[in-house]
Amino acid sequence: MNANVDQQKYPVLNVAILGAGNIAGPYAEDIAKYPYLKLLGVFDLDGSKAAELAAKHRVDVYISLEAMLSDADVDIVVNLSAHHAHFELTKRCLEAGKHLHSEKPLALTSVEAWKLIRLAETKALKLSCSPFTWMGNASRALRTLIGSGKIGEPKMIYAEVNWGFIETWHPSPASFHAVGSLWDVGVYPLSLITSIFGPACAVQTVGKCLQANRITRDGQPFKIDSPDWMVSIIDFKNNVSMRLTTSFYVGVSRQRATLEVHGDSGTIRMDDWLNFDGNVEFSTRTGEWESVEFEKGGDYIRWGLAVSDLARAITEDRPPLASGSQAAHVVDILEACEKSAMKGNKVGIDSIFPAIDEEVLGR
Repeated sequence: MNANVDQQKYPVLNVAILGAGNIAGPYAEDIAKYPYLKLLGVFDLDGSKAAELAAKHRVDVYISLEAMLSDADVDIVVNLSAHHAHFELTKRCLEAGKHLHSEKPLALTSVEAWKLIRLAETKALKLSCSPFTWMGNASRALRTLIGSGKIGEPKMIYAEVNWGFIETWHPSPASFHAVGSLWDVGVYPLSLITSIFGPACAVQTVGKCLQANRITRDGQPFKIDSPDWMVSIIDFKNNVSMRLTTSFYVGVSRQRATLEVHGDSGTIRMDDWLNFDGNVEFSTRTGEWESVEFEKGGDYIRWGLAVSDLARAITEDRPPLASGSQAAHVVDILEACEKSAMKGNKVGIDSIFPAIDEEVLGR
């Protein structure tokens, strides 16, 4: 996944950013590193945010969503809006004939997610979705080591997502608490593990709200009613199981973003599944750990990586690596976890998605 590719092989495609919040800046900066991507402009309901981002990157500000979607020069829209707006805005962009990359989650219900998949197929458009961090070098080293057979047959995965009090650093925490830690950050290890082991088939989840009363950065009290701690057991169709812990309560922890894959002969551990250059270790049953060497890219996250792959997928007429169908399956997992937490029983999952193209990922 090299940014320095043949310019003639990959013609320039024009990009517009929808939503100028916290991550729009990193997206814009990284998109500029790819010679076949050109950022044209940005739209946000908050015109001042859009103007600030546009001025920094010397691009246009669209006065409305309609203006952005009617711009015939725009090939790809990057949807960085709030969680609850993803479905409707992605739908409108696809209806306007734009290829699209969405921030996670793809939608907040299974029905909506698969509607977007069908719409993209009907319109012959490419749809990709975050998280794309499993495309990073550390995650690729993990999947290579699993495939090598060094830990034998994988049986159990432990994944930690302890994100703490999100309101202590994010200026607009309400939308994050509205969807909860499972939907906001649990999607990261879920996307990584499904990219390696394929579809899940059943889940069982418990959850609690440990601290309902919260305070924003500017001292305003607010109350949450969603669980801020959840534990899910996820079974996959190939007999691997996963224990996933997600929290907007626990934050100071040595297990903030760790992931372990346990097999019959050993264990592979990532110290930070978000970090493209994070440490990957391997241990046999002796308990002695050995660092796994892999090429480091120098970036914690390459924010434009999935957008760049989407552009290549358009040119090559193939599915994007961070496909909409995988993202829709992850939505199915999240929805099943919520149902299980409410009902107290195991919930099945029927959807599937195509396997990741290892040859494309390895480029």
